[in-house]
Amino acid sequence: MTAERITKEGFWFALDLVELKKDLTASHVYGMPTPIFIALVTTFYASMYAHAIETPKRWAAPALEDLFQKAHRDLPKSVFKRYWRVI
Repeated sequence: MTAERITKEGFWFALDLVELKKDLTASHVYGMPTPIFIALVTTFYASMYAHAIETPKRWAAPALEDLFQKAHRDLPKSVFKRYWRVI
């Protein structure tokens, strides 16, 4: 199933980014707790697929803009700041 594959891809990509920055035992990565960073990246991948039916190879600027606007509308300000920093 494509949605499952995209979610897993986002998770593994987040882990790769964590490993580039620090080791997996780091308590903070990119200014936030490691689990939150991983969750934000994984959720971003899943959201892009769910909202735009686009896989990472086909992500387009309009779909990204729509997702950012929705996140800005729906998330509390402090959460959106973290989301924006990660993405």
